[in-house]
Amino acid sequence: MQESRLAAFLNYIREETGIEFGELGPDAYAKMHSWSVENLEQFYSEVLNFSGLIYEQGQKGIENIDDILNAEFFPDTKISFAENMLKRVKSHPDDPAIIARTAGRDEDRILSWQDLYNEVSRWSQLLEKLDVGDDLHRHHDDLAAAQHRRGDEEAEAEDEDHQRAGEEPGRGEREEHRPEGRAGVGAEV
Repeated sequence: MQESRLAAFLNYIREETGIEFGELGPDAYAKMHSWSVENLEQFYSEVLNFSGLIYEQGQKGIENIDDILNAEFFPDTKISFAENMLKRVKSHPDDPAIIARTAGRDEDRILSWQDLYNEVSRWSQLLEKLDVGDDLHRHHDDLAAAQHRRGDEEAEAEDEDHQRAGEEPGRGEREEHRPEGRAGVGAEV
């Protein structure tokens, strides 16, 4: 129980606010629950701070607090999904971030956190240079999936060409585009 996230949160509340819920256990959890219900805005603000998320704090904590089913929490706080996903680059730049295993390929494609960060940086700079709005970022998954499908279709077409010519299919052997060098934040695209 001492090692649980809830215990860590109770300790965090005590250290940050001075509020004491007592010794860990059912009574402390009941006291924290009562406090959280009576102090919704402070409770959720502390949860957000404790979460470890990188965010830009807005002015509003909770809107429509009297109608909890329609309440909006932190409506003007901004959280960057990409920034939070990529924060591991600071502590583990060489660890694998993405391991892509493709049928018919002998080797996996491994992107480290630094490689992934650099790719995101390049794309972000390019989109900014082209003055493409933020709404495009929401469609990133769709774009990545389409690019992946296009690559698979090209490999399949290449295999069909080999088969028509009476050759062994390439089994997805296609030239893989990997940019040379690393472009960090602020690097030219």
